[in-house]
Amino acid sequence: MELPLFRVQQLLVVSSFVLLNLMLKAEGFIVPPNLILRYCKEASASFGECANLLSVKHLYFWQCKMEFLPGNLKFLSSLESLDIRHCPNITSFPVLPSSLQRISIYGCDDLRKNCREPDGESWPQISHIRWKHFD
Repeated sequence: MELPLFRVQQLLVVSSFVLLNLMLKAEGFIVPPNLILRYCKEASASFGECANLLSVKHLYFWQCKMEFLPGNLKFLSSLESLDIRHCPNITSFPVLPSSLQRISIYGCDDLRKNCREPDGESWPQISHIRWKHFD
């Protein structure tokens, strides 16, 4: 008996990179346009199967413990907006996709400082982004 494909239409909220990467390995699973990673406790993060993330347009990290954003974030070629809230351990950006148009950072003091124009460590990674919001 063939199992029907499980499809998430618009929004997926996940609290673990381990769980997300297991989902990404599932045959036929495609992540919807809106992906929220919140309360993730892992210190490091990586997207295992980037091909299944190509439909993600809006990516949110909320109250995660990780020290770095996934290094393979640059392969999310449809990503338009990135929202990072209350992730105090993240201090800099990896290479970001050129499709990114909007970035929002809330409650991440060290990351915000590193994004200062023109001398912040992360400024070169975000200078091309059209809309930037820091709080």
